[in-house]
Amino acid sequence: MKARYLIYGCLLAGLCLSLPGCDEDEKVTNITGITVTPANISPMEIGDELELTAAFTPADATEDIIWKSWNENIVKIEGTGAKVKLKAVSFGETRIFATSTSRIVVSPDINIKVNSDDYAGLMVGNYLGAGKSGMGDISDANIKLERVGLSNTSVKLTVVGVMASFGEQTITGESLDISLGNAAGLYNLNGKAKLTIPGLVTFDFTVTGQFNNADKSLTLKFVDPVTAGFPLEIDMTAVPGEPTDYGALAAGAYAGKADVESAMGPMSGLDMDVTLTRISSSKVDMLITSAMGNITLKEGQEIEVSAGTAANTCRLTGNAYMAAFGMDMTVTGTINLIEHTLTMELSGEFMSASITAELDIAKIVAGEYIGEGAMSGMMDMDLSGVEISMERKNKTTVNMFAVTALASIDCDLTVAPDGNFYSLRGATSIMGMDFTVTGTYNPLNHTVTLSINNPALQIELSAVKQYLL
Repeated sequence: MKARYLIYGCLLAGLCLSLPGCDEDEKVTNITGITVTPANISPMEIGDELELTAAFTPADATEDIIWKSWNENIVKIEGTGAKVKLKAVSFGETRIFATSTSRIVVSPDINIKVNSDDYAGLMVGNYLGAGKSGMGDISDANIKLERVGLSNTSVKLTVVGVMASFGEQTITGESLDISLGNAAGLYNLNGKAKLTIPGLVTFDFTVTGQFNNADKSLTLKFVDPVTAGFPLEIDMTAVPGEPTDYGALAAGAYAGKADVESAMGPMSGLDMDVTLTRISSSKVDMLITSAMGNITLKEGQEIEVSAGTAANTCRLTGNAYMAAFGMDMTVTGTINLIEHTLTMELSGEFMSASITAELDIAKIVAGEYIGEGAMSGMMDMDLSGVEISMERKNKTTVNMFAVTALASIDCDLTVAPDGNFYSLRGATSIMGMDFTVTGTYNPLNHTVTLSINNPALQIELSAVKQYLL
């Protein structure tokens, strides 16, 4: 019996020596430290991907790296080993970490936020596109999406494009609803829009579309099946880009000074205001006012607007007329579309001038408005016939006074340029409650929309300017 045990013991010892890991030289070397890069992750959007790398000590450790997401419904980790891919799956916040097979050490948690359900925030901005329709191709389409009030799920649509045989046309949609698409990073758009070709026909479209958050591309389909004898469908695709509607970008009221050389001698610091009004995507009308007399365009004259020689600028070229001297003048200028500053050179037989000016946004917005709206929350009320007045305080601030059935709202609003539109921001107090004020002014059709909100009460207003200052 003892001999049998001895034989068994020798067999077991031999087997152990023949197996990997039984040798002292092949023992597992444990990981003693793990560092994950990047250690801080900016908020992600659904569909975003990010490479993660785990560095460990000692360098000769033989353990495997194991990754963990606290909530794989929000972010999941694809792959194994020291380098893996993190993918945002749905909205929310969670944490990830890396550990080793033995679980002896764990990396610090990394907090991750996949942006909230602010669908509108994902896609507001400018797009460049083209389309096809039964009336001919549409080219050079400038598409703008902007948030509707404070909504996270609605955007306003404006499309300005050149339609074959009909020239430049504009399609507007006041509110397109956004919903999740059938795959990560895709969002559906649904709503209504309108196209009016003056003297011919008006199309009331239904709009469907999709936004791809991965490449920020946009597809839109406009359908009007009910216009008798003249149905129209438009298929359009677009990608992010700066608008080429330089006529709209240049338009506005500029307040500035001029250094003048004239037959009466030099004059410096002369007040001059320049008003540019959009004619088309590449042309503006012009009025310059000063104590020396106004400078205007004669019939048939236009100021051409084109891309500038530097980024974010446009160039003005053309001819104008100064009635006080009976003098034609050449006009050249440059507008910085980011700083909204204007430099202009005028040259005529008896006078030349160098003008520097800034966009007077408040002057554009100031005026009297009449519109409609609604109050909801702790009190529901129809606000049809609402009157709103905007008074200029300085180049970037207006004082707003809105008369409603509930109360008068008096607040200062900072007006900031936003592409072809101007956004309004401010705060006020009504009945002892603090409210945020946000809004948009469209200089093309002189409309203003306002949202005056706090958690208990919401006021939505839209109005049209009754006269221009």
